[in-house]
Amino acid sequence: MDMTMVFRQSFAIGLLTLAQALVPPLLAAGCLYAAAVMYGVSFDKDFLILTALVLVLGALLLQPQRSLTPQLIRGRLRVAGVIALRWLILLFVLLALGYATKSSTIFSRRTLLTWAIVTPVILVLAQFVMHEALRRVLSDPANARRSVFVGYNEISLALAQRIMKDSFAGLTVGGFFDDRGAARLGSTSGVQLCGGLKD
Repeated sequence: MDMTMVFRQSFAIGLLTLAQALVPPLLAAGCLYAAAVMYGVSFDKDFLILTALVLVLGALLLQPQRSLTPQLIRGRLRVAGVIALRWLILLFVLLALGYATKSSTIFSRRTLLTWAIVTPVILVLAQFVMHEALRRVLSDPANARRSVFVGYNEISLALAQRIMKDSFAGLTVGGFFDDRGAARLGSTSGVQLCGGLKD
């Protein structure tokens, strides 16, 4: 794999990871603005402060997991549940701040309720789109790296099967290195022995 290919893959993954970090708070703030416009509420100083709070809290609370693998192997329902839980925490913090500062009566309840209900749906859909884009970049055969195993046993075979099953890992299994011959290893169907441990 040449350096240009490595850069392209790393750049695409970096952009998608950056999008996963920036899109949720920006979407939450954009939905708040859209809800205010939809109901004809003036987007004044108070709404700007609320938007700034949403951006800061969204940047803290709506972040995906740092590791890519758990993000990609989770089911869609679990991802939606995590986003919904984090959204509820964000709403709770905003309500607590509004109660503590006695500023919750300033805002249109209809606008905030619409925003609170619609935004998590949009966040979940956006997360699914970004997950799919990341999955496609990582599972592209042109980006795959070759892996080999030193030693053939149940654990290495199970890991090899998992890598072959999960194409998003960006790995292909090149084979196994083991000093024992194929006859001594037992059932090696579908397994390529590449050589001994000294190789």
